[in-house]
Amino acid sequence: MSLVKDTNKIYLTYKARMVAEEKLRRYSKLANLMNIWYSFLMIVGSLAEATQTIEIRYYEVLFASASIAIFASSTFLVSGMLERKASDFRECYLELQKIWNSTLTDNEKLKRYGDSLARYPNHSPQDDADMRFGAWWRGAALYDTVGEAKLSTKSLIGIVLRKLAFWALISLVFFAPVYFAPSFVTLKPSV
Repeated sequence: MSLVKDTNKIYLTYKARMVAEEKLRRYSKLANLMNIWYSFLMIVGSLAEATQTIEIRYYEVLFASASIAIFASSTFLVSGMLERKASDFRECYLELQKIWNSTLTDNEKLKRYGDSLARYPNHSPQDDADMRFGAWWRGAALYDTVGEAKLSTKSLIGIVLRKLAFWALISLVFFAPVYFAPSFVTLKPSV
């Protein structure tokens, strides 16, 4: 039995959609954590400023900017766009799993696969690359319609750079306020 067949695209698509769902749910959690973190920092800063024992330079500008950012991101998160799209990917991959695991003929599977794809949003090329990376990391082999779907060196470098940039940005967003706080905060002398 050949591992290369036309129906492999069903398997690869549902695996990529699983990666896409996981990524969107991670983004949603990180955005919520960011809102909580900045809200906490604003509360601490407001209480500290109110005690008049410390002075925060540019207090009004910093807090107005943070308030606008928190309001905008909260509005975006409340809309549920990330969670809704993640749920769409989940529905899609569950449907594709049923097709993949069914006893239908290959032609019937491919027809249902095409019908399913028309009802759901597409995943990104990065999701596909991340799916291939996950298989490569686990030492698993993936097969598409023409042969083994290997992870290219170019894709591997792109994935590593993209993940490093993402986590560096997330770290910057979370730790920059703490790192730069001494530049803006001064203790007022006791009277």
